[in-house]
Amino acid sequence: PNATYTTSEWDSFASDTFGGLGNHTVDGGSTPDTTAPTAPTNLNASNITETSVDLSWTASTDDTAVTGYDVYNGASVIATITATTYQVTGLTAATSYTFSVKAKDAAANISSASNTVNATTVTPPDTTAPSAPTNLADSNTTQTSVDLTWTAATDNVGVTGYDVYNGASVIATVATTNYQVTGLTSATAYTFSVKAKDAAANVSAASNTVNVTTSGGNSSTILSQSYFESGWDNWTDGGGDCYRYSGSRSWEGSNSIRIRDNSGTSSAMTSEAYDISTYDTVEVEFYFYSYSMESGEDFWLRYYDGNSWTTVQTYSRGTDFENNGFYSAVVTLDKNSYTFSNNSQFRFQNDASGNADHIYIDQVTITGKTGTLLAKGASKNSVLFLKAMISNEPHALEDFTIYPNPVSNSIINIKISGTANTSYQITNTIGQVVLKGKLTTNQIKIDGLKKGIYFLEIRTPEEKMVKKFIKK
Repeated sequence: PNATYTTSEWDSFASDTFGGLGNHTVDGGSTPDTTAPTAPTNLNASNITETSVDLSWTASTDDTAVTGYDVYNGASVIATITATTYQVTGLTAATSYTFSVKAKDAAANISSASNTVNATTVTPPDTTAPSAPTNLADSNTTQTSVDLTWTAATDNVGVTGYDVYNGASVIATVATTNYQVTGLTSATAYTFSVKAKDAAANVSAASNTVNVTTSGGNSSTILSQSYFESGWDNWTDGGGDCYRYSGSRSWEGSNSIRIRDNSGTSSAMTSEAYDISTYDTVEVEFYFYSYSMESGEDFWLRYYDGNSWTTVQTYSRGTDFENNGFYSAVVTLDKNSYTFSNNSQFRFQNDASGNADHIYIDQVTITGKTGTLLAKGASKNSVLFLKAMISNEPHALEDFTIYPNPVSNSIINIKISGTANTSYQITNTIGQVVLKGKLTTNQIKIDGLKKGIYFLEIRTPEEKMVKKFIKK
């Protein structure tokens, strides 16, 4: 220590002292790597499918070296790779994702994030057809149209519309669950069905079918006319409280059917069976006389549809009629409210309290009609003009008969005892007098009248008598 050496002395000393140790380098220490790589650029998404997407980007640079890249979905690292491309798999179809990438080096320095890319995976093709519509039904059938309704179909995505079929042909496409078919031909049979479809053009199976026959035009067919002059005219005697009566309580001629009391079918008269399956409406017109019915006592018109009986109208004393008077009534049934079968029947049935309570039924006309406006249920109608025929005294209408009725030519034939001092007038259903004159023969010319319903009033010095007729 503290020794001073000349150069030659030092060289000799160092050679003697350290010569055997070899060559050595003294390191003063290196600087640590704290520089992060540059951010990756030009991140791009391509080849997007239902479950995958391809990512690619431009490489980062680093003062030492980039060792890899972290791929992010949102804030989560989903992969660490060394390449500058990556296929993301296992994604959910029709879902949005946000991807980014960061570079890193051996010293675990991480770059800023690349640009982000938003990618939405592909929606898979819709191959599921809607369910079939159900409960297809028809209503309001006319000569040229019918209303169709059905219960909506369901679909995994959504029903966009319905194809309406006539047979095998599509006649309309609608978005609603109802459709009015128009432009049909009268008296023609059609078969309708409906199929649902979605936006991918998937079509459901067909609904149930409905068979529809359009109305055959405005026409009327008299199914029966019963005057009871020569018998029961194909009506059935119900029993002890039903009786074919002869006397002044009969509206037309001398005979009618008396029903009394409330003994069920024994107090009833029942028609023969009619095939009314092809008609739109059926009209029952009849005349009746009430005797000794107490206030609130009533009688019914009933209908048999091939399976069961239904009371379609009730007539009550004090509301619909009074005793000792003649009345006319019309009841119309429509096929939308009642089943029209090939063995339908009608029945008049008393619902009074005793044998002294009488209803006399006469001149019953049952008419089937097509092309008519349909009622709701059974309608109980009274023609205003006919109310004038109500009287408190019986009259001798057996002296006045029209034939044929309906009238198919230009002549009305009248059976009446004498024409002296007798006049007539014909009135339409709204009370307008369309023809009148003196009755000099047993015939009246009606060639100037249009087709329709009319009322012929015969007047003698003693009485006024009215009958309805139809001109075809």
